[in-house]
Amino acid sequence: MSLIMTYPSCIDAYLLSMFRFVADLQEPVFETMENLLSDKTLKISMLAGIWGVVWDGEPAKGVTGVKEDLINYWTGEARRGRTIEELARYNDSSLD
Repeated sequence: MSLIMTYPSCIDAYLLSMFRFVADLQEPVFETMENLLSDKTLKISMLAGIWGVVWDGEPAKGVTGVKEDLINYWTGEARRGRTIEELARYNDSSLD
């Protein structure tokens, strides 16, 4: 009986850790993107006029944006049980 009672809490803990993983990545990346777009000394700021479409996509047309693609990627990595450090190590080794 105790196994049945703890099973949902295990799922809740897993989902919570997955959401935390994604949230930990979202905040600094999204903030950095906003800062880059608002810095008029950088060429990337020229995208500011179309950034809404690029970032958010066009849901009415079924087109996902960069934001949703990043969240989906991070969620997939979280489901694999990878930590931020493991992702960084994997990405560094793939550059060799």
